[in-house]
Order: sequence, then C-alpha cells, then structure tokens
Amino acid sequence: MKPITKVLLLIAIVGCLAACKKDENSKSLIGTWRHVTSSYGTGFEYVTAPAKNKNGYITFYSDGKLKSNVMLEYVRYSITDSVKVAFFKADSTLQNYRYIIRGDSLSMSPAGPIVCFEGCSTTFKR
Repeated sequence: MKPITKVLLLIAIVGCLAACKKDENSKSLIGTWRHVTSSYGTGFEYVTAPAKNKNGYITFYSDGKLKSNVMLEYVRYSITDSVKVAFFKADSTLQNYRYIIRGDSLSMSPAGPIVCFEGCSTTFKR
C-alpha cells in the first residue's frame, strides 16, 4: 500500500470514530427518575414489588445535590466510578450504591457499609 493511501485510510478511520459520538446523557444519572420497583431476597426467593408510592422519584442535580421522596435521608451524592455512587445524609453519613443504567432504566443496590446479603435493588425509569 502506498504511503498516501495509508494516510488517507487513517484519516478516514479517525473521522469515522470522531463522528460516532456516544450519547453521554443516556448513561448519566443527572435528571429525574421515577420509582418503578423494589426487589429483595427473602433467603428462598427474589421478590419484586411495584413501587408503593406511585409518585416516587429521585432527582440527581449536576452540582451533587439530590432530591427524592423515595430515599428521603439522602441530600447529596458523588459518583465514585462507573458502577458506584456515594449518597450522603445531612450529617455526612455515607452509603454506597452500585448502579447500572440500561436504556431508560436505573437499578441501584446498597454496596456498603449497609448491604443486602440476599440481594436487593431499587429500579427507576427516566
């Protein structure tokens, strides 16, 4: 392959990669999420129950503030990494949650210091 062909091929590849921009907002916690279900392990089975509060929500603000009528005790959050978020109470008590966003669905599970040994999660929809 001629050097000019290699250069043109490289430019075309870089151009394609730059054009394939990911929709960052679809993977962002920021915004309001509606509470859909809560799930927990009983030791014998995994139970999923619809949200008790049909108007339940959690809102993540870009400045780290948090507002929710589901997770009432928390007032701030900080994203720890791509799978973990730290929630803080007004007195700065910390609780970590593992989270995953799939499409318009957010699922969170306690990850310490409080954990669910038999599994539990709360699911929200954007």
